[in-house]
Amino acid sequence: MRMLHVFGDSHVSPLHRGKQALNEAMARAGIDADFYVRQAPNWRNVRINQIGKGLRLRAVCTWEQPLNYTINQPDDIYVFSGPLHTAGLWRELAWREFCPWRVSEKFPAHHPVSDAVIEHMAEQHAGKTLEILKEVKDRGYMILVAEPPKPLKKGPAVDAIEPGVVVAVDQVYRRYIGGRLNAMGIPIIPIPDFTHEDGLTPDLYSDARPDDTHHGSTIFGTVMMKQIVQLTMGITLD
Repeated sequence: MRMLHVFGDSHVSPLHRGKQALNEAMARAGIDADFYVRQAPNWRNVRINQIGKGLRLRAVCTWEQPLNYTINQPDDIYVFSGPLHTAGLWRELAWREFCPWRVSEKFPAHHPVSDAVIEHMAEQHAGKTLEILKEVKDRGYMILVAEPPKPLKKGPAVDAIEPGVVVAVDQVYRRYIGGRLNAMGIPIIPIPDFTHEDGLTPDLYSDARPDDTHHGSTIFGTVMMKQIVQLTMGITLD
């Protein structure tokens, strides 16, 4: 039985639901998976302790159980969800007045912001999770990053931010963090092209809750679990 360990932020939950939808197909393929989720902010305060050749990740969480996760199975595959999650940045209400400089001509009432500013903000959001991933990689574990959905199509309306601004912020963020992961030799499991349109995620692949601006649906989770299995194990699930 080949084992996948999927852990990280709240985007793990749709992946877990996707796995449940694929239980029979995964069993036929001899694949199992476990899942561990804590909200994104909790991964920014993780303490990393060495346990032999493994790592123990710990943090005190303010609104859920403490984060306590151990990586110690060198023959298994670890998939992390976290550093490419952009909602924490693009939901900032400042984007009602500011925009990335690349789209400033489309939004003349907004103040342009350089890529460097957004990249600095991305580093603040994802820096700790990148540190965790480097530690895991350096210890010889197979570690990959699962890309979350693009901002949901309904998201900009919920936060009263121009969709074009949201898409531009998301693109700069993902490009920068993607480059950081590439430099560390950590593969990204990308979302399929058909799950987004013009930089936004349509309703089919979006969480059905009206106020949810960034999580995927169970259908999205199923698509991504198929993608994860295909890219890590070379197995196509029916």
